[in-house]
Amino acid sequence: EMLQGAVDKFILVDFLKTLAAQSPGSVSLAPLKDIYAAGDRLNFKAAQGDYANMLVFNLANTGEAQLLDAQIAGSGSHAFQLQGLEVVKPFGADHLVVISTNTPIDAIAAAFTNSKLDAAALLRLLETRLEGSDSTVAIQPLYTRERGQ
Repeated sequence: EMLQGAVDKFILVDFLKTLAAQSPGSVSLAPLKDIYAAGDRLNFKAAQGDYANMLVFNLANTGEAQLLDAQIAGSGSHAFQLQGLEVVKPFGADHLVVISTNTPIDAIAAAFTNSKLDAAALLRLLETRLEGSDSTVAIQPLYTRERGQ
């Protein structure tokens, strides 16, 4: 059962990579490392650009999708920033994802807040809402481990 979540996550990551190849967004992670250890702190930034909406989420190594931010047209802000984010359990391969789009994202944001969203459910939502839309996608892998390994 746990394996299926990880498989679904990488199916979603492949879908997102396809979208990103067509219209790449940009993000920054600092300090930039190959692997972050428990207790490390990092900063993650993303610009919304000229798009009306922005969705920022983490795809955990378990396949769970975790909403970090949703900026909907008219909300004012056009940048996303996490300062001093601390690396904690569970460790593994996460992916930070930023989608900037002119397509409404209200239903996607609501799905995150109304229930625990897994990668398979998020994939279905994104396929129906974003495929063929004017959007940019940025994916930042984030590899974490226990300190001292």
